[in-house]
Amino acid sequence: MPLYIHKRFRRLAIYVSDEACAALPFRQMLSAPLGAYYSSYLKGPSFQGIHSINLYLTSLAAEQGQLAKQVVGYLDYYPPFDFQAFAQLATNQQRQYALLDTIQQAIRQIIQQEGWEATRFEQAYQACLHQELPVEVRY
Repeated sequence: MPLYIHKRFRRLAIYVSDEACAALPFRQMLSAPLGAYYSSYLKGPSFQGIHSINLYLTSLAAEQGQLAKQVVGYLDYYPPFDFQAFAQLATNQQRQYALLDTIQQAIRQIIQQEGWEATRFEQAYQACLHQELPVEVRY
């Protein structure tokens, strides 16, 4: 039986890991505009059949660095994230830059492990640096 191979990249999404949610210093992190804008630069061929990358931010050592392909076409990665320091940032722009740096560090790890070309990811990172993409926290 042939395996369906995803041909187009769809999105990069940012979540907080379920396990890390209990330790959050805030109730909710709103980062959809950043994820959507970053994803817009990744449109094109999938990355070896991966059409969606899910980043699950975590402060738990047991989760950090996990890379999983549990569902065909999806790649889940658990980058380390300091929620306490993030909550103390004063402006949305500071939060944007902090989250963007975390995304790019995670992407560089994934690229290295998967052997992907970095060009689209670097273009996405550079484009996001020059935009105001709100990243809010709700207490």
